Amino acid sequence: MIKEKLILALALLLTTTNGYSNEEDTMTVRDLGNYDKRPIEILKYKKVADKELQIHLCKPDNWKAADKRTAMIWIHGGGWMGGDPTAMNMHMKYSAMRGAVGFSLQYRLMTSAHYSDNKKLSKDENDKRRAAKRQEFIDGPSVRDLIDDVEDAVRYIRKNAETLGIDPQKLVAIGDSAGAHLTSSLGTIAEKDARVNIAIPCSSISDLTTGFGPDYIKPSPGFEGKEMKDDPDRLKRGKGLSPLFNIKGDVSFLVLAGAKDWLKDEPDNFYKALKEAGVDVEFKKYPFSRHAFIVYGYSAAIEEITETLLDIDAFLVKRKFLEGKSPLKYPAEIKSTVALPEFTKAFSDEKTFESDKDFPPFFTASMMVKLPKRYSGTLFRLEGSFGCTYNINDRGHDFSALKIRQRGGQIKIPGETWVNVSISLSPEKVIIKAGDQSTEIKNTVKQSFLSKKIIINKGLKAEIKDLKFARN
Repeated sequence: MIKEKLILALALLLTTTNGYSNEEDTMTVRDLGNYDKRPIEILKYKKVADKELQIHLCKPDNWKAADKRTAMIWIHGGGWMGGDPTAMNMHMKYSAMRGAVGFSLQYRLMTSAHYSDNKKLSKDENDKRRAAKRQEFIDGPSVRDLIDDVEDAVRYIRKNAETLGIDPQKLVAIGDSAGAHLTSSLGTIAEKDARVNIAIPCSSISDLTTGFGPDYIKPSPGFEGKEMKDDPDRLKRGKGLSPLFNIKGDVSFLVLAGAKDWLKDEPDNFYKALKEAGVDVEFKKYPFSRHAFIVYGYSAAIEEITETLLDIDAFLVKRKFLEGKSPLKYPAEIKSTVALPEFTKAFSDEKTFESDKDFPPFFTASMMVKLPKRYSGTLFRLEGSFGCTYNINDRGHDFSALKIRQRGGQIKIPGETWVNVSISLSPEKVIIKAGDQSTEIKNTVKQSFLSKKIIINKGLKAEIKDLKFARN
């Protein structure tokens, strides 16, 4: 493979606390997630057995220990069994950009009770391993332990407010998925000294008596195959660990949900219960968002994460936990100074074009293509979580990005003949043309296509000429 390394004219970085030459360089979620140089510090807040639990934090520019800043405490998801504080690095940096101190909590993780039979082993051996796995789950951390951990983290932050530069009465917890459950717990179940002032659950799990309940509440005699409603002891414990059944009136809530989330109406029901209890609460459901819509580099486009952060920001400004207007921008609002590649030679190998920063988010790639009679591979790719891929074969095509997918026979490029192919990326739609064929794919969330690397002709062995790139 021949790699064409593009040398692009980028502004030199000046020596500042965040590594940028001007404020505009930190204007987007992508900038915060990939390029921001603010340091992340690590504190140890608790030791359980031989494991020390950490609090990660990011301080704003001009931070002083005597400050009385808002603490934005981010809690990662992962089904109570996975994840770590680094999942919220971008979010901590956003908090620091807004003048708050950003925190991300580590908590103990549960082990899975699930065991899949090994077909190479005997039934007795599989039964033995299944029992051992179940016992490991029983002996390991529980949901109650995880709530205890985040409560202790809040106590630590509040106790050390004078050295952390925060106001102990301006603690905001924001969490995703399992982290949303823990966030809601800090506004409901938690003891008063461990309760936050504002809780913002995203993809909120609030009821452990249904759905997740039978899997995550520690076993009692009726555990195997028995509904929780038929097991009063487990039902009582399940309710005790469910924010839905422990609502207090002294914590403000912003409940955020995705209409495409498999949680369906659970966040809606939690919001309604909070509202009926007289809690200061607001609710928003994003029409195209799936589960974990606030997580960087997972299921959400930059635009969805941006909208969520701006909604959180506005909620906190309204309650005087943040000041002024957020400088965060959507990628389409920032004029890219990065040049698109220029390459006029014919080629039949794989070509890669790279930049030090992302190429413009919307552009058209066009080329003359001559494919073999039988072929399968990638004609065009913007590499990375926020890019896109255009695969083709002699039976059809497949365009995919985070929130966009079209595959099938909409475009069939004939082999052994020259065909003009173009892929046009815009905020409204993706348009693909091949000769007299054309297809459009709606860009429902106006997602931008962001990458530092463009790949052409991967695995196709096509002949390509007249390759051109143009901004949209």
